[in-house]
Amino acid sequence: MKLLLLCLGLILVCAQQEENNDVVIRNFDISKISGEWYTIILASDVKEKIEENGSLRVFMELIYALDNSSLYFKFQTKVNGECTEFSAVADKTEEDGVYSVNYDGYNVFRISEFGNSTYIIAYLVNFNKDRPFKLLEFYGRVFSRWHSSWGGEKGERRKPGDTGVLPILSWESLLL
Repeated sequence: MKLLLLCLGLILVCAQQEENNDVVIRNFDISKISGEWYTIILASDVKEKIEENGSLRVFMELIYALDNSSLYFKFQTKVNGECTEFSAVADKTEEDGVYSVNYDGYNVFRISEFGNSTYIIAYLVNFNKDRPFKLLEFYGRVFSRWHSSWGGEKGERRKPGDTGVLPILSWESLLL
């Protein structure tokens, strides 16, 4: 787990240091975000929200850019032990790459990095009436354990009930 965090940290540092045009932070073409996405890692300062049966332990399935610059999200989660699909529409704010959506409270999220149409790093702040919290999300187009562009050996897709597949991190563990 620590090796995974170290690698993720090094990737982010290297991407930040290199002025590479493949990593777009602002003013990216929102239409390129449309398609299948997979939750790779979640981190939160309120760990219970992303643990088993947590309200934000959701598995991204797809994102679609709407004509009005809003984003349509399709997720899967477990409700009472059953895999359940749900969707949400996030409205664009006046700031580039910043959206708002109501789910388990009012959420504002920023697409911090959208790299080469292969990954997204999003930073979300949830203003829940019980306890506001922060969430860092990392999504990828392909996550080989569950899916590959060629279908893999069995062509199996990840399901919310799969165990031990989504790294859960506390906010403090991301601080180096």
